[in-house]
Amino acid sequence: MAGESIFSASVTDFLSDVPREYPAAGNTGGGQVVGTSGTIEIAATTEIEATDMLHLVVLPVNARLLSLKIGNDDLGGTLTADVGTYTTASTPVAVDANAIATAHSFSTAAGLTEVLGGDAAPLALHGGTLWELSGVAANPGGSYIVALTVVTSTTPAIGTISWSILYTID
Repeated sequence: MAGESIFSASVTDFLSDVPREYPAAGNTGGGQVVGTSGTIEIAATTEIEATDMLHLVVLPVNARLLSLKIGNDDLGGTLTADVGTYTTASTPVAVDANAIATAHSFSTAAGLTEVLGGDAAPLALHGGTLWELSGVAANPGGSYIVALTVVTSTTPAIGTISWSILYTID
């Protein structure tokens, strides 16, 4: 089904109001690096189609991305996806679906590969906050979901997508 959302466990927990803690803004020890990583499984019963969204992780909007790496099994066909930001509403809405990278390929197996600084994230924004990368004029507060939005997929894809993100918080 086109436009289907598939959620990682951490996004499901966030949207279910499971208690969570983030370092307070300005309270990170002068640039302490925070890391998060995880996986999302594409089940045999799930077909990945254009406009489907794979919601990876929830981060504060003032997170300054230092690194965002994505790795995957061979997901087949011509599977490509943009990497961007979504609201944390119960039905997430794109803030900027390709804020971080455009048309990242998942067609062949790949280890964790840096995607920050791709076409949609100019080098001048490397280390920028999520809200800056998303083209928002001012810090809106709160959190964004980092998600993949499928651009092309010619065959059903089954497998694992993993990510690793390093960031600091202003």
